[in-house]
This record gives sequence, C-alpha cells and structure tokens, in this order.
Amino acid sequence: MELGTVLLSALVSGALALVTTFWGPTLRARRERKDTAEDLVARFRDVLLTSANDLQSRIYNILELGFLEAYYEPAADGGEGDGYAELNTLYVLAQHLCWHEILRRDSGYLLLRSDPQGADLDAGLDALGRELATDRVPSPFRVFWGDKRAIGEIMIVERGTGDAARPDCLGYAEFVERMEDPRFARWFGQLRTDLPEIAEAIRDHRPPERLIRLHGRLIDVLDVLDPDCLRVPEESRRRLPERLTEADRPPPPDWYAPASY
Repeated sequence: MELGTVLLSALVSGALALVTTFWGPTLRARRERKDTAEDLVARFRDVLLTSANDLQSRIYNILELGFLEAYYEPAADGGEGDGYAELNTLYVLAQHLCWHEILRRDSGYLLLRSDPQGADLDAGLDALGRELATDRVPSPFRVFWGDKRAIGEIMIVERGTGDAARPDCLGYAEFVERMEDPRFARWFGQLRTDLPEIAEAIRDHRPPERLIRLHGRLIDVLDVLDPDCLRVPEESRRRLPERLTEADRPPPPDWYAPASY
C-alpha cells in the first residue's frame, strides 16, 4: 500500500512537471498579453472617454438642439462668433482621432484584443472608423481611413523631454492658430465645406444619417469604457434612432468590394 502511494505520488508529480514544462510558458505568455491589454485600456480610458463624449455631445447638439443653425459661420468671415461652431466642431472630431492614433502607435496595441474589454474597445473604435469612411451612406462628413489617420497624426504633439517624453493631443488654442496654416488646414477642407450643408439639411428636416450613426458608435465606446455610467451619466447617452440599418441598405453594386480607404 505504501509502495502504491509512493508510485501514485511520483506519477502525479511527473504529470505536474510535464504540464509546467510544456504549458507553463504558454500560460505565462497569455497572462502577460492580457496584463498588457488591461494596462493599455487603463492608460487610455480617460482620454478616449473624454474625447468620445465631447464628440457625441457635439453631434447631439447639432442634430437635436440646432447648434449649427444658431452659431455657424465660417471662421474666415470673422464676425461675432469668430467661427467657433466651425472650428470647435472640427477640433472635437480631430481630438478623438488623435487619441485613437496615439493608441494605435502604442507598443502594446496589437495585444489589445487579449483582454475582453480591450477587444470591445478596439471593435468599437473600428466600427466608428467604418461609419466615418463608408461610401454607402449618402451624407456628408465622410473621412476616409487614410485621412482619418493623417488628421490624428497632425494633432499629435510631444510633451516632456528624454525618458519623460510622451505623445499628447494638440490643445484647442493651438489648433485654432494652426488652422491659419494652409498645409494644416487642408486636411479639414472637405469637412469645413460639409458643415453648412449639414446645417441646411437639418433645417430641411433631413438629418444626415452618417452623423446619427456616428453618434450611436460613440455611445457604444462610452458603454465599453464606462459601463457603470460613473463618468458620463446615462441621461447624457441618449441614443438617436438610426433610420437605415445595414440590413435595410440597398446591396452594393457588383464591382463593390470592402476596402480600407
């Protein structure tokens, strides 16, 4: 009986040793990937939450509260509003694209989907990008994938020096100054043209579908980053009815193939 116990103990010890030898590194690597993803979500939670909320709030004000009808005027015309509605609307979009670009450039970005919340965040940001870029929505405010990343890129500034250097987003005051530089402002040319068209469409009770769908995808991002509504209260996340779903849309032409514009 004692010999049997000794043999059983030896077999169990040997099996555990084999599991540790062959599966230990895999399990450790999986845990490290998950830890990296969790750290990435934690580091970017506040900036992505704030920028997504700023943008969804502006879209809601445009669609539901007549923001552009009340305050829009081209920045170049000067005047009482001094172009605030135009410039600040462009800024809140660019700010969100900037933080997404900074996230994409982080060394741990490719591991983001190793964590469930990280996977949901990446999927939510990707869905937002698709709504911006799709050519299957007949409405203004389209930003193709390449331009989306370019806008994010030009909004990045470095804070600190040496080992303390870190990427940050351009502040609004400096953004307004840089918009006077044609090389910077060119990336916003079509969007600036779109804003009066959006204001006119809303006056005619034709709210642009793209803005409605963008608003919904931004709420999705808020729900991922702040599921308990601790930072952005539930009453500030009112969803707008999306008039045309993917299933409702007419089929694309025969030549159409999804692409990353």
